[in-house]
Amino acid sequence: MTTEQKNIDQRELLKKVISDEINWRDALNIITSLKKPWHTKEWKEQRKILLASQCENCGTSTPPLVLQHTWHPTPIYKLFYKAQKKYEDEWLSWKQSHTIEVDTSSLLPDMDGCPKCGSTTIRYRKTAQTWICVSKPKGITCGNVFDAPIRVVSYEAIRNLEKAADQNLHDAFHEAFGIGKKVTITALEHNIRYLSLKDTKTFCKRCAFVEDKTNMVLCNICKNKYHSKKYDRCSSCAGKDTPENLEVN
Repeated sequence: MTTEQKNIDQRELLKKVISDEINWRDALNIITSLKKPWHTKEWKEQRKILLASQCENCGTSTPPLVLQHTWHPTPIYKLFYKAQKKYEDEWLSWKQSHTIEVDTSSLLPDMDGCPKCGSTTIRYRKTAQTWICVSKPKGITCGNVFDAPIRVVSYEAIRNLEKAADQNLHDAFHEAFGIGKKVTITALEHNIRYLSLKDTKTFCKRCAFVEDKTNMVLCNICKNKYHSKKYDRCSSCAGKDTPENLEVN
């Protein structure tokens, strides 16, 4: 990562993407390579200012207290998935007219493999001091026994090449239909909002853990039991009220 990327102002980056001063692919590469915001000096300083003296959920002042986000950015892959769903017919046509061609001739052997079938699923037998291929390409074990393996191109290397080709196909489609730029703009807007720390509360470790792992919140009435965010109080405090009357609008 370059010094320029470390010190990137995402607001400025957003302006450049909107005005086409920077390509959306380059912008995505920058924001996905940035270190986690909570590791930055600015984040730690802002945390000291915003962190309250007691949990805003249960009221305890017993440390440790944490700054809990009540809103999180949508992952970039989900943004792409949602955006592309609107172009399902176009994507099907695009795939049919843009076939993926993978040239593996440039790959160099990177793993030991079976001399017979080329599989890397091999095992050394210490007692016999020979190798055996235990690959089952079509449900039938190869079973070839040999003295020394040969160097072969691994499945992983080929798969990585195929993934890169598939990504290039998606990138070209996202470029052609403006999806890439829209997603990048949304991702930057989400990041900027997240970095602002405006959607935060001071929680104790327990309340933060419950919300993160169960998506439940502490009852605002009894301050004792937790309940789904779908309702405005726990079942005990609901009394005779039906769940339908407790849904948060």
